[in-house]
Amino acid sequence: MSFKSRLGSLIKGPMRCAICGEEAESLLWANHKELGGIWVCRKCWEKLWERNLLVPSSGESGCAACS
Repeated sequence: MSFKSRLGSLIKGPMRCAICGEEAESLLWANHKELGGIWVCRKCWEKLWERNLLVPSSGESGCAACS
């Protein structure tokens, strides 16, 4: 079983975006070019994508609530 699939059972309480710190019910997995794999909110994911800071096609995608 992968770490991402067990994440929901490991985290108690609201999750926070690794970029802005905002609490969110669900976060997206982002493979950042400098920071590596991080959980981010939708707004930050879109900003990272627009600024070309995500590694393209480097792994699976999904949200923390869906894993």
